[in-house]
Amino acid sequence: MGIKEKIIEKVQNIEDEDTLEHLLEIINAELGLEEEVYQLSQEERASILEGEQDIKEGRTHTQEEVRKITDEWFKKR
Repeated sequence: MGIKEKIIEKVQNIEDEDTLEHLLEIINAELGLEEEVYQLSQEERASILEGEQDIKEGRTHTQEEVRKITDEWFKKR
């Protein structure tokens, strides 16, 4: 059985609509068939601009620092 057949077989067994929707988006993107372009909200744009400004001003964390921060956060929950 080839890879395409294996994929088709597995997809046929997926019941979750969200998962199927994500798979369709991936396939459409690969084939250049995107159905719609996601439009950012003003809030999303503002958050991105804020993040870019943080980077420019050096307000960043290393991956190790982020791990420590999230580990501490999870311990408090």
